Amino acid sequence: MHVRRSGNLAIILALMLCTGLCGAGGCEREETTSPHTGSASPSGKADRAIPAWAYDARWYQIAVPRFYNGDRSNDLERTLPWTTEWPLRTGTTGKTSELDMLPYGGDLQGIQKRLAYLEELGVNALYLTHIFQGSTQGQYDKVDLRHIDDTLGVKGSLAQVTGETDDPATWRFSVSDHVFLDLLKSAHEHGFRVVVEVVINKDTAKKRLPEIVRRWMDPNGDGETSDGLDGWALREPGGSHSVLSRAWREHVKKINPNAVLIGDVGDHKQLVNRFEFDVLVAYEAGDAIQRFFASTTPTYRLKDFVDDLTAMQVPGGSERALAVLTPLGGPYTGRLLPALSAPANRPVSEARALWHLATVVQHFVTGTPITYYGEEVGMHGGKGPLSRAPMWWRDLPDSTSRATDYRGEFASLVRWLHVRRGIQKPLRRGGFRPVLLDEDRRLFAFARTMPDDEVILVVNYGSGKHKVTLQAGKPGQMVGVLSPQFGRFAPGKRSVRQPGQPGGTYIQPLRTGGSRQYVDTGGHIRFWINPKSVRIILVSEPP
Repeated sequence: MHVRRSGNLAIILALMLCTGLCGAGGCEREETTSPHTGSASPSGKADRAIPAWAYDARWYQIAVPRFYNGDRSNDLERTLPWTTEWPLRTGTTGKTSELDMLPYGGDLQGIQKRLAYLEELGVNALYLTHIFQGSTQGQYDKVDLRHIDDTLGVKGSLAQVTGETDDPATWRFSVSDHVFLDLLKSAHEHGFRVVVEVVINKDTAKKRLPEIVRRWMDPNGDGETSDGLDGWALREPGGSHSVLSRAWREHVKKINPNAVLIGDVGDHKQLVNRFEFDVLVAYEAGDAIQRFFASTTPTYRLKDFVDDLTAMQVPGGSERALAVLTPLGGPYTGRLLPALSAPANRPVSEARALWHLATVVQHFVTGTPITYYGEEVGMHGGKGPLSRAPMWWRDLPDSTSRATDYRGEFASLVRWLHVRRGIQKPLRRGGFRPVLLDEDRRLFAFARTMPDDEVILVVNYGSGKHKVTLQAGKPGQMVGVLSPQFGRFAPGKRSVRQPGQPGGTYIQPLRTGGSRQYVDTGGHIRFWINPKSVRIILVSEPP
C-alpha cells in the first residue's frame, strides 16, 4: 500500500517536530561513536555517521500479515486458509486493491517461530512492514504508533488498555505490544537487527511522536537500548520533508547513535546528497538488474547496464553507496521471477537460470542486498498487492498455484550468497570496478576492490560456453576460482532443520566447484565458463 503525503503536511510536521524533538534551542549533534561498536562509519564524520553494522547487513523484508500464521487465536472470523489460490495477474480475483484486505492470519508470533529459518538463510537484519495499530488495514489516518495491531499479536488486547491520553505518563503496553517486545528480544538473541517501516501523518504527530520513538527504542526507559528497535524506515520522505527528517534523525541518534534510519523515496537520488538518512533504498539498482536480464531485445545494452551500476558509486560518496539497500523485488515493485518469465512467454527453465544470475549480481554489486520474503523460493506475483501473497512454506500443504521444483535451489543459492558476503570483505566494503564487457559473447565481469583484497564476478548470460582470459592479481600470484553449481547440492549434506519438522526449510548446502591457478607473467588467468553461469575470482595479497 503506497501512501503519499502533501507538502503542506510536511511543513506542519516539520514545525511540530522541530519543537517537539529538539526544543526551542535547536537540535543537538549526535554522538560521534556508537556505544555498541565504538565506531560509526569509515569516514568518522559525526554528523553523517552511518552505523557500522549497516555496511554488513543482509536484509530480509517481511510483510508480517503474509509471512506465517503463528497463533490462530488472533485470526479474524473470515481468515482464509494459508494455501488459498492466489491470483497470478490483475483481474483474476476482483480488484487487486482488495487483496491487501484479505486476512491470512500472519502475525508476529509467526516470525518468532520462523527465526530459525531466517538464521539458516543467513540474513542478519529484518525489515518489517507496517505493524502499528490501524496501518495493517491501510487506515493511515487512524494509525496509532503507540501500539501494535492486535491482528498481529493478541486479539482484543488493546481494549484492555484504558485511561490513556496524550500524556505519555498514562501510556501502557498492551499484550500485543509485549508480543512484539518478546520478538525483539528473541531476534537480538539470534543476532538479528530489527527495523520497522512507518508512515507519519499529522494525526500521528499530534500523539507525541518524540515519546513514541523513545517508547519503542528504549521500552523500559532505562537508557540502555538493547531491548528496543534498531532503527526506522520512513516511507516516501520526499524533498519537502527535509526538516522533519533532520529532526527525526537528531532525536533517534540521541537515543541510540547506533540505530539506522532508512529513507524509502522511490528514487534514492532525490536524497543522496542529503544526510538525514543513513541508508536509502536504491530501487534503481534492482530495476537495472531486472531490466537487463529480463530483456529479449538489445534496447538495454550491456554497456548501459554496467554504466548504470557504476553510476551508483558517484552520488553522495562511496560510503553511502556501500550501505544502500538493493532490492530485486518488493511489496510495491513486484517479484523477480514473474518479471523474468513475462517477456515473450519465456520458458520457466530459462527464467530460472536468469533468476540465478540476477540474484548473484544483486549480492555482488555495491550496497546491501535485501530479500523480499518469498523471493528466495521463487514466489510469483505482479506489482502492488499481487506481490503480497502468503509465504510458501515446505511444512505446509501446497495449493495448485505453487510450483515446487525450484524452491530448494533458489533458497540454497541465497544462503550461499549470504555466506560469501560474510567471508569476503570486499563484497561489503569494496569499491566497484568494471573488468570485462563482451556483448558479442554475452560476458561481463566487475570487481569489488579493497587495497589488499579483491573479488571478481564473471557472468556468462548467453547460451555458449567460452574461454575467458582475465587480468587478475600480479604475476606469480595464486588466485582462486569458484564455480557455484546452480540447482545442485553438496552430496550427503542436508539442511539442519529437515522438512516436516517445525521450521523445516528448503535449504541444502549448494554444491560449489573450484580451482586454484597462478597468474601468468602477463598478469592473466584463463578458465572456461558455461552458459548461464558465473565464476568468482578470489584475489588477495598476504599481509
